[in-house]
Amino acid sequence: MNHDSNDTQKVKLTGEQVAEHNNAESCWVIVHGRAYDVTEFLPEHPGGQKIILKYAGKDSTEAFEPIHPPDTLDKYLDKSKHLGEVDMNTVKEEAKEVDPDEEERQKRIERMPILEQCYNLMDFEAVARKVMKKTAWAYYSSGADDEITLRENHSAFHKIWFRPRVLIDVEKVDMSTTMLGSKCDIPFYVTATALGKLGNPEGEVVLTRGAHKHNVIQMIPTLASCSFDEIMDEAKDGQVQWLQLYVNKDREVTKRIVQHAEKRGCKGLFITVDAPQLGRREKDMRSKFDDVGSNVQSTGGDNVDRSQGAARAISSFIDPSLSWKDIPWFRSITKMPIILKGVQCVEDVIRAVEVGVAGVVLSNHGGRQLDFARSGVEVLAEVMPVLRARGWQDRIEVYIDGGVRRATDIIKAVALGAKGVGIGRPFLYAMSAYGLPGVDRAMQLLKDEMEMNMRLIGASSIADLNPSMLDTRGLTQPGAGWDEAQCTAALAQLEQLQAQINDMRLAIPRIIEPFRRPRSSATYKLYVEGVKGSQNNLNALTKQWKDPDMQSTFEHVKQSFGANADLSESVSIPSHGWVERARKAKESSMSKGSEKIDDAGATLSEEDISRIVVDFRKVHPTLKVEAQDDDRSIYMRFVSGSLMLKFRIGIEREANGRYKLNAECLGTAEPFLAITRCIASRPNADDLRYLLDMIAAYKTVKGTSCARCGKLLDKSALTPTARRSKQVASTTETSQTIWEATHEGCI
Repeated sequence: MNHDSNDTQKVKLTGEQVAEHNNAESCWVIVHGRAYDVTEFLPEHPGGQKIILKYAGKDSTEAFEPIHPPDTLDKYLDKSKHLGEVDMNTVKEEAKEVDPDEEERQKRIERMPILEQCYNLMDFEAVARKVMKKTAWAYYSSGADDEITLRENHSAFHKIWFRPRVLIDVEKVDMSTTMLGSKCDIPFYVTATALGKLGNPEGEVVLTRGAHKHNVIQMIPTLASCSFDEIMDEAKDGQVQWLQLYVNKDREVTKRIVQHAEKRGCKGLFITVDAPQLGRREKDMRSKFDDVGSNVQSTGGDNVDRSQGAARAISSFIDPSLSWKDIPWFRSITKMPIILKGVQCVEDVIRAVEVGVAGVVLSNHGGRQLDFARSGVEVLAEVMPVLRARGWQDRIEVYIDGGVRRATDIIKAVALGAKGVGIGRPFLYAMSAYGLPGVDRAMQLLKDEMEMNMRLIGASSIADLNPSMLDTRGLTQPGAGWDEAQCTAALAQLEQLQAQINDMRLAIPRIIEPFRRPRSSATYKLYVEGVKGSQNNLNALTKQWKDPDMQSTFEHVKQSFGANADLSESVSIPSHGWVERARKAKESSMSKGSEKIDDAGATLSEEDISRIVVDFRKVHPTLKVEAQDDDRSIYMRFVSGSLMLKFRIGIEREANGRYKLNAECLGTAEPFLAITRCIASRPNADDLRYLLDMIAAYKTVKGTSCARCGKLLDKSALTPTARRSKQVASTTETSQTIWEATHEGCI
């Protein structure tokens, strides 16, 4: 801390002199043996006045140090308020109350396991939970609201399975990679986490030392306990560091921070975009965090209710007006690559590419912002196929964070297409429990896991990891988990149930009808038959209703509808042209300023139809395809088994300019009606290329086997009435869609 302003002081202040200024009208505090007049700063303190007044006229060093960098007072307090040194021998020591919780914590520290007994990152968390102060643990571990996203961040990785390759030479495994042009030994980085001194007196510099030893990149947080310069000074020659930035309402403050970081050698600017205000972290709020300030960038009079917890108390400076229109300004003030941290959907990744940023971090802020936001790895699985389809995968670097606890998590993310992953809490826990040795061991454990699992999956380098090594079907929402055959079978079940319900609607009229006739033995007989028939129908309906498959169908539909009420994302099969054009049309019709998207609907020109048909003919030269009536109808004819299959595709232009595709297999008997039913239930209803591929699959009926029972699909077998879409790996890193024939009875 720079104290030049009071170097002329000859007589030290006494504790009694400082103690006289112990109220809001005149408030002095002692920090590191020096007195400061913070009276005018009280209303400006981001943590509110209450916390400062608690230490008015006293030594506040113990409360100040864990969460403020040493240069905080130099930055935010005028030099005239630096009162000079205090004779600490004259300062009355505060009698400390006996804290039973603290005594218990010290006993737990004495009993904590030795470092070598921590075998994975979860072990560090378990130890830290026992040995950290309650308030510190609450701040580090808390998530937003019900903490659903916090838990799902890690659980989402459990939904991805490996498809290992064998007989690969993996004697030597190279885990090194490049992130934002900087080489590192393993594809993870220490992501930004606030208030490091809550867990360890030395704070974030401990992470800096650990990152250097393992050649791992460190992201420096805005809300660090150590000063930015302290962390940069701790770095060794050649060590790569990035800056995480919360954007200040005062853009001059932001500009000064960014340009200072660039001057000091930071290699990347990560702008947090998912925190217009910090989330409601109830665990943190319940901890009654009344002893924390922060290395914040406050410039104005925000009074913060301390009952809202540490997170909100230290974040009042964040600018909620930050928007896309600010990106050009950031590019004008720095040459550092700009990365948007906290992107959570495909649309925003596309926009990030369009505005020219260098990268995005798919992140939900560690589950600390919006509860029920999806995990980074789930968004990654959606984003990368879209970028590859557009040829944009090399135009932007994609990172994820949140929930990474194993090297297998890192491998899954990198195989999906991420350049690297951010890890935060686990290193804080390791540092809080064991200091630098803990951070060192945590990083080494990840390296050991990484090397072992890369060998087991069949990858000798990071470049070998690709989507074909993963089975991501478990990530898709319930609606995406059903292929065409399952949808057809479910539809048949529901139609059967509907027929039974219709029968039951006639039950009462059927029972009453005999009594409208003259009474006789025949009347009674008809009545009995009506009752018995209705009873049988009711039993059949009850049995059908309680059938496990039917209940599974209802549950599936309910979940799908709940997650996606308009069923617009009910499948994960890539689009070929129409859907993509519709999306572009929506983006292009975005009104300026309001960012409201007008639903322009899908458009398909005659040229588009002709192009799709011509391309299809090249792929399927044996199929006869005709386009008639100015591309309003398409006919396909081919022989399949003993059948001549004829299909008609109608292209209808609606009054509002949208297009709709209708398709049918021409004929009035089975299997024509069944095939029509099948193609009518296609998931990508308005994708012409998808529809043509689906119809073409029926040419393979002869001589092929049912995907379920294995019987040949010819005259001696049941007629195939369903086609099952399936994603398979191709020779490249992408996957392709194929179709399997399936008997309806085998579904």
